[in-house]
Amino acid sequence: MLKSMLLIAYLSGASLDVATTCSALNQGFVEGNPIYGSGAGCGRVAVIKAATTSGLVYLVETKVKTKKSKVISYALLAGVSAIPVVLNTRTINRR
Repeated sequence: MLKSMLLIAYLSGASLDVATTCSALNQGFVEGNPIYGSGAGCGRVAVIKAATTSGLVYLVETKVKTKKSKVISYALLAGVSAIPVVLNTRTINRR
């Protein structure tokens, strides 16, 4: 149950990251993450974020052995995925 809730929190954070990034791009901001490349658009951001998110979920599910370790992994991923959302929101609201 807890693992599922943390997984949902991680996926929600990743989705919010894409949404806030696309909102910033639509307002004329430039993506600073080198993973997305130069001139990144909303589509590229969404595809790369979906690929990295699904890859991380796959790694946790296949490589992490104990349920407790999976809970910790998803808790860390959920926490880390909230950071770009906060940064994007602060950047958008500065204008």
